[in-house]
Amino acid sequence: MKQLIAFMALVLATTSYAELNNPKPNNVAVSGAWARATPPNAKAAAVYFTLRTADGDALVGASSPAAERVEIHETVMYPNGMMEMQYRETVELTQNTVYQFKPHSYHVMLLGLYEPLQAGYELPLTLEFATAGRKVVRVPIQPLTYQP
Repeated sequence: MKQLIAFMALVLATTSYAELNNPKPNNVAVSGAWARATPPNAKAAAVYFTLRTADGDALVGASSPAAERVEIHETVMYPNGMMEMQYRETVELTQNTVYQFKPHSYHVMLLGLYEPLQAGYELPLTLEFATAGRKVVRVPIQPLTYQP
């Protein structure tokens, strides 16, 4: 775990202040990021956050040094009451809209976790936008029992 934390700190340290805090002209803003801690053998976790965009854009990908791969998912509820997570290649963000990535909705999945997520730590998540480019987000890890 110490090696993973050191690696994540290095990733964050090499990301420029401007890249973290100065949005490109389309003004995509990311706020309120969080994830729950995971049990010791868990290999997946979800990340949630809020996106705001003034000019519109598209979320086209994500990555994190905490997992083998990162995917954008949407939870879909069927009329029969069944729920299913569906992979989304992109999420179109329309002008002047707020998008809540939250439980039972859109979220980012960390798949193939290298280490369990521990409450009190942060992990870096890079979100890739079609126009705004990459934005690195620090994701606080909440207790397993956390309810937003």
